[in-house]
Amino acid sequence: EAGLLAEQSRRRADIERAREGARNALETFLRALSLPGDDVSIVLRAEDESHAGEVTLSTTFGLRATFRVVVPEGHELARPRRAIEVAAGCEIHVPHEAGWLNKRLELQKIKLDKLWLQELALTPHNVRVTLRKGQGAGAGYTVELVRGAQGTVRELDDSGVETGVHPLEPEDLDAVTRLTDAVTVSLVSLAAHRGAMIHASFDGASLADLDDPRSIATALIGTLAPVVNEIERRSGGVDELILRRDVADGRREEKYVKKAELREAICALPIALRNAFEPLQLVPRSSLTPPPPAVAERDEISMELIDDDSAPRDLIKVIGR
Repeated sequence: EAGLLAEQSRRRADIERAREGARNALETFLRALSLPGDDVSIVLRAEDESHAGEVTLSTTFGLRATFRVVVPEGHELARPRRAIEVAAGCEIHVPHEAGWLNKRLELQKIKLDKLWLQELALTPHNVRVTLRKGQGAGAGYTVELVRGAQGTVRELDDSGVETGVHPLEPEDLDAVTRLTDAVTVSLVSLAAHRGAMIHASFDGASLADLDDPRSIATALIGTLAPVVNEIERRSGGVDELILRRDVADGRREEKYVKKAELREAICALPIALRNAFEPLQLVPRSSLTPPPPAVAERDEISMELIDDDSAPRDLIKVIGR
């Protein structure tokens, strides 16, 4: 029993090391790259002298990873900003109760120039900007534009608690769009500046609890395979994958990846793990599947030995079995 418990402890330690290794490899990969079809969301919050936030990648095959945002020095959001520094002259109209005897709602014009950008959020479906009178304090507003829908304005009290929601007035759309477009450009430029990975999950399960990290690699290869196959088709049949990118002034950059190097990396794996790379069509099928199990050859026994009365009786029993 003591030996069994010790073995179980060693196995659990092996599993945890494997999970940590898979997490580290995934973090290194996703910090530098985005995959085809990724949805990228970013949230940035103002602090005393800078901004901090997270960027989240959601892939088409069920992987979701959140990273800290690293705001580089010199970036327009490296320090807190007022609305006037991003898009000057923005105004919105908010319903306001007026009248002493006959209460009625009137539109009150609010100038946003002097308000501080408190929180900025960008998703594939909407962009949201929260502005307050002070840095992290005071009343303010949250303006949001949703793709394919009417915008909204949310009123905030001194504690930042929402006190009312109103549809964006049509005459305010151009001003709010100028503000959200400027914010969008700044946030998109930060999406690639990823720091440490905060959390990651696959098909809803945390990587820390995932029993089969290999399934992530299999899904990742399946996602990249059509892209790799198309690059190979466009490369003209040479023994290289040619990656092309248009740059400024009508110029094009090209990078060459030798298929032999990729095949070498794949074939360095144990043969049982190579079949996951079959969709890439870079390695012959014979190198991806293990050979059939060897069939033990029967030893030929001379019939003269069996007929010989002097043959050992044990050998005859073995042959009979």
